[in-house]
Amino acid sequence: MSLDPAQRPEYSTAGEASSISRIVEAIKQVGPRNSCAISRITGIPDNTVRYKIHNQLVQKGITVQTSVDYGKMGLTTNWVNMDFAKEYKKTAPLVLRVLSKSGYLTFFGRLLPQNSFATVIRIPREALKSYLSFLEKLVQAGVLDSYRVDPLLWIRHLSMNARYYDFEKKEWNVDWEEVEKSPVEIQQQEVAEGGAFYVDKIDVLLLKEMQIDCLRSLTDIGKKLHVKPKTLRYHFREHIEKRRLISRYVVRWFGSPPLEARKSILYLTAEIREPSPEVLWQAQNVFHRLPFTWLDAVSTCQDLYTAQAVLPISSYTETVEYLARNSDGFEKKLKLCLVDQTCTCNYTLPYELFSEDAGWLFDEEHTLEQVLEVSRGKVPDACSALSIPLTA
Repeated sequence: MSLDPAQRPEYSTAGEASSISRIVEAIKQVGPRNSCAISRITGIPDNTVRYKIHNQLVQKGITVQTSVDYGKMGLTTNWVNMDFAKEYKKTAPLVLRVLSKSGYLTFFGRLLPQNSFATVIRIPREALKSYLSFLEKLVQAGVLDSYRVDPLLWIRHLSMNARYYDFEKKEWNVDWEEVEKSPVEIQQQEVAEGGAFYVDKIDVLLLKEMQIDCLRSLTDIGKKLHVKPKTLRYHFREHIEKRRLISRYVVRWFGSPPLEARKSILYLTAEIREPSPEVLWQAQNVFHRLPFTWLDAVSTCQDLYTAQAVLPISSYTETVEYLARNSDGFEKKLKLCLVDQTCTCNYTLPYELFSEDAGWLFDEEHTLEQVLEVSRGKVPDACSALSIPLTA
């Protein structure tokens, strides 16, 4: 969507940066699709709001993404660490790509310096036992040396803290002393229950398209899906919105322009094993204050807390120093890893595995056959073709 520049009022450079900041904060409250509500919150004309959201956010290094409630879709969320055998490390990304198609994988990233893989698997509860059997067979076949599955109690996607981002210069300007003193509001957790699901095929396809681009109009999505606009609007209003299948919209910094982002940003993951209740609460406060945190999560048994952050390289040392100053009591349990930007990928929800009649499907033997076939192929450098920015 592109608006005539003549419809936009004139702003000074500083005023325009301020207006973008106000729009970002409003999107966190009401999402990006309700420009009238954003206009009321910010005092910025509706046409200007729409223009800035659709035309200027990306230029400022900002993206808006959907956070889908997978539990209401009948899927559990699992943090799975996989350590591939030495002879399969090069083909590991292709194996994980297969799992994105037939094995409910929605994220993978190679951890450095360990050279293992962190993954997120969204699997129906009734298929979890079969999935564990599948992973065990990969160990028996020599593809994996080991794996660890941590079912998640909740996962929480966080928006950027626009207070510390200069939209005019398109760079972070973090006052670390202020960060440490600032009050923090811990947002409500998204409990990943799984079990009964409240979606049909159109819902699943619509959510998939909104994960790809939540700013696209329902009319455009309907054309792609070959679904009548009236039918799609009904599903969006009565199913997606009323059932809160999108738990929130998140606003994130991803570096700009995208092709240069690899040279200027770092993906950081943190893990704390067996935290006490006090440490768990303290860690959430620390990572919620950190302006760069994208998500955090807690395992079902509350024996794992993990967080991911995307930050400019220039802020790496200050970020680690901030964590060191504020990790008193869990500094020995805090494990930090870098995520290899050339070997990480996020995927939409596993829409191809949903059947209108049977719900979510998992064919253990077929998936195993596919993985074994790919893992034993000769690939010169599988990672080189798998570099895209992280998404929600």
